[in-house]
Amino acid sequence: MVPNSATDNTVSDREMQKIATDRQVSRSLVAAGVITQKELDAAIALRKERGGTLVDCLISLGHLSAETLVEFFVSSAGKTEVDPSHLDIDPGLLGLLDRTTAHNLGVVPMDRTAGTLLLGSASPLDEAALTALEKATGLTPRIVICDRNNIETALNTHYGLRSGDSPSASIEVAPPLDPQRLETGTKLGHIAHLIRQVGSLPALPETVSRVREIMEDPASAVNEVVGVLTLDPPVAAKVLSVANSAAYGFPNRINDLTLAVSLLGLHETYGIVLSVAVADLANKLKHFDYKAFWLESMCSAAAARIVAKAAGLRRLSGVFSAGLLHDIGRVVLVELQPNYADLMPEPLWGRALVAEESRVIGLSHTEAGYSLAQYWNLPSEIAEPIRFHHTPELATTAKQYVAIVSLANVMACAPGGSLEESQGLFADYGAALEELRLDAEMTEAMLDEFLGIRSTALNEKPQDE
Repeated sequence: MVPNSATDNTVSDREMQKIATDRQVSRSLVAAGVITQKELDAAIALRKERGGTLVDCLISLGHLSAETLVEFFVSSAGKTEVDPSHLDIDPGLLGLLDRTTAHNLGVVPMDRTAGTLLLGSASPLDEAALTALEKATGLTPRIVICDRNNIETALNTHYGLRSGDSPSASIEVAPPLDPQRLETGTKLGHIAHLIRQVGSLPALPETVSRVREIMEDPASAVNEVVGVLTLDPPVAAKVLSVANSAAYGFPNRINDLTLAVSLLGLHETYGIVLSVAVADLANKLKHFDYKAFWLESMCSAAAARIVAKAAGLRRLSGVFSAGLLHDIGRVVLVELQPNYADLMPEPLWGRALVAEESRVIGLSHTEAGYSLAQYWNLPSEIAEPIRFHHTPELATTAKQYVAIVSLANVMACAPGGSLEESQGLFADYGAALEELRLDAEMTEAMLDEFLGIRSTALNEKPQDE
């Protein structure tokens, strides 16, 4: 196919305009006292390291918010030559969907890369909706769950109010300085920027990739995995460490790697090897409590096995691994958002934490973790619990794994050490209990069993110690 030179030049011109606008906006923000030169210098340094725009980097560092940016443009209207329209969603992206389709499916295009269209939505879409999107755009849709208010505002400001228009209805474009349009466009653009940055995180080590290749081969044998692990002594030692932990609960100490892999199974061994890669990443972060993260992960993994047993799913492979890796999004978000602790100072948990991350940052740790799971091509029994362990009712695939991990996560964070102190613990997780057919007596028994071993698990050292 011969490139369309006019189109290429238009894209190039727009990119150049965006770069020029980015620089002008940043300088104007300093001149107006909205940010300091020191903060701009930090954003420039971050941009050199990770790419993106200066505005995105300022937002990631917590030095700027979409709301503050809008206030600046509104207050300086007529006083600056900076055109803020280039900080908004590209009209070319918006034009990929007609108004009716966008409203009916509740999606807003945010970014386009290599045959993939990134869309924001307030909830996951089913296969029929994804197929309709692919047919309408000619691109593979990838959904990111965003704050509902942001999506609804973006739909109304970029596509106009919902109506009975035909699919060919034109898009009503709001004025460039419309505050709602600029604010929502900036927020969704920042989310797209963060998703892009996931690809800059380390790839899986060769040991992890080799173990997965073996695991996926029906003809594979335990000795093949052992052979790979033997070539990576630190990882082999950590597999033995987990096999001997209270979280897994084997009655006798295991010193032989072949025995450990045989007892764990190939799926669980793969998950543990994968968790080592995640733990190594977490351990390198300056502002992340790696030890607490690892202990909570081990507790969730132990609880996941107890929940699976209570539900009569003892032989469901990969449950321990899913519990161990469900919160990797916390590692991702801290890495992508260096000022995370300042942006989220209040101690929150569960759905409240997801909602606040979505509101303040734009991206929750569950979506950030799911993006990494896709980047690493993790199996659905690990990826889906990462995304939905706080909202199991939204899961469309791997529902049993999601239900098990969601309940395990609640148990791992249970207050106190007795049943009396944990009354009403599963009040918001009726969908998970129903999926696993667990009644009140069964949930009480599994919680009692977990609380009995939690103190032992909490006293165990992280993998690298």
